Amino acid sequence: NVAKAQGYYRFDQINRDYFERLRNVVREAKRNDLFVEVTFFAPFEGDRSPWVAGNKQAAAPNPTTGLIEQVGFTDPRWAVISDPPNAANLRMQGFQKTIVDWTIDWLGCYDNVWWEIANEPEQGNIDPNRVIAWQQQMIAYAKASEARYLRTNATPSKPLQARHPIAVQPFHKTAAEFWRTPLGSCSVATPAGCRPDVINGHYTQVLTNKAAPFPGTGVDNQLTVGAIRLIREFSNPMKVFGLNEDNITPLGGPKGTRTFKTDIPPATLDARQFGLPDPVRAEAWEFLLHGGGTFDHFGYRYTESNGQKVRDQLGRIRAYLAGLKVHELLASPPGPTGAGWSDVGPYPTNMSWDSENLSRKHWGAMESRNWQSAGSGRSFMLYIHRSTPRCRGDNDDFNRRVDPATGRVDFKCGGQNLAFDAYDGRRRPTLRYQEIGLTLHLGSKPGTFDVFWLDPTNPGAAPLAQEQIQWKPTPQSCKGSSPCKITSPRYPYDALLRIVQG
Repeated sequence: NVAKAQGYYRFDQINRDYFERLRNVVREAKRNDLFVEVTFFAPFEGDRSPWVAGNKQAAAPNPTTGLIEQVGFTDPRWAVISDPPNAANLRMQGFQKTIVDWTIDWLGCYDNVWWEIANEPEQGNIDPNRVIAWQQQMIAYAKASEARYLRTNATPSKPLQARHPIAVQPFHKTAAEFWRTPLGSCSVATPAGCRPDVINGHYTQVLTNKAAPFPGTGVDNQLTVGAIRLIREFSNPMKVFGLNEDNITPLGGPKGTRTFKTDIPPATLDARQFGLPDPVRAEAWEFLLHGGGTFDHFGYRYTESNGQKVRDQLGRIRAYLAGLKVHELLASPPGPTGAGWSDVGPYPTNMSWDSENLSRKHWGAMESRNWQSAGSGRSFMLYIHRSTPRCRGDNDDFNRRVDPATGRVDFKCGGQNLAFDAYDGRRRPTLRYQEIGLTLHLGSKPGTFDVFWLDPTNPGAAPLAQEQIQWKPTPQSCKGSSPCKITSPRYPYDALLRIVQG
């Protein structure tokens, strides 16, 4: 987004061709009823980044002499720290503000965009509190920059009726906990009160090694917050939570999605299928039914078959949830037996394992407000998928084993799953999974309920199975039996349950 002249990227000159292309993308997205998240900075992307002085890629006029000179952060980590130690790095933060101004100038008139401060600004070797402070400063500056276009009683001719939402993307538990707190007084003069409107997660789980923090502090800077933990542990109904990056379909290897056929003993290479849409669908359903507001699968091979299948399935999910007015439902708080209205089982931990089905049963659920005491309008959704984390080795399998050295039973990966991980989908091509005797708790008032088991790949199609039950709260019973139990059809990987009071 900066112009290139005389062999250098010029931080004082805008690249108009770049912003014109970007504006065309936003314009086309608006025609297709899509939102675009525009990220200002990707501070650790690219070995030849012009932002780093050592790469000798960028230049700007000297503010005193006017002569063109090389510029850049003396260490890339100063790009995301609020108080760099010298004039060279402070000057680069001024160029960051210029990028914010240019982006808002070119795209701020569109109502289908929101701003993200930075892509993955937290690294395992940076004090997360310093990154928080830098992002607060950038949030404050983005608001101030956009205020130039905001319509008020004093400026009725300005084009913007309201400012655009602003997003951050945490990996550290300190940051995740901090960002979900309410907005305070937020301005360039008082950035400490700044908070985001959108909180993004990446990957299903994240677990990095500890490293020496930068600058030198004693803070625990291990990155442990993937998107699923983010939405489960740090949610806030006043903020939008999103999952906007995971493993890429249809790539193979560590960066690609993978599905594993568990019915094939021993685990031959053809049991591992890369690039399938199944794990993407699982992430989307589970995240959205935990109350997530946005989902964007990170995939850029649009013309390949499995990439098209991903978009087709995500489009079907979007259409189905929009038709249900899912925003009127709440995420079901997890409990020791599952969701409060369904004993689907506890959510899996790092040591959970279903040895019979060679998987973990992950789930997400939603419920209508005040269903415990409502006499009408009760509604519930439950999504289940059978997955595990991914092992680091393409030919390895996440499974139980006996450690020959210690005799202890642990996981075959030995903890060596990917630091930035995604689901390894587990299919049972011959045996299939089934929810047998799923106990329901549908509130304190009696009622008639329609029960639908739907195909998660095409939820708007005819149900795979359905029945009508008469719910009685005292004692809890249906179909003439207590407790009230239902059973799913057999399914190969994932299942979707919808219950609606008639």
